[in-house]
Amino acid sequence: MLDPLSLLFHLLKGHVRYCARQYDDAIAQYRQIVEWEPSSFVAHLSLGDAYRGQGMLETAEATFKKAQKLAGQQHAALNMRSCDLYAAWNRLDEARRYSDEILTIAEAELVSPTCIGWAT
Repeated sequence: MLDPLSLLFHLLKGHVRYCARQYDDAIAQYRQIVEWEPSSFVAHLSLGDAYRGQGMLETAEATFKKAQKLAGQQHAALNMRSCDLYAAWNRLDEARRYSDEILTIAEAELVSPTCIGWAT
């Protein structure tokens, strides 16, 4: 049983709403998490996903930038989402840059096959 006070529990609630394309509800859930844990990279990343799903691309971009700042380094999962954001926005040069960065990160460290598949 999940602890109803845990960050993971609330992230999962938001993720269920995101997967159901209930973006407004997911955004509300993730905003609450960001309020509780403003330093959570994962909460900002998830919030950016929900903004992107809702078509709020500029807000998603700002949120992903905040997640990157919190991560403190290049992060393949963030790059994957940024690549998707810029592709949806038809900013293809930026999408390719993030795609290339995923492959560069993968040369130096273990990267999820999902991220690598996304980049290629």
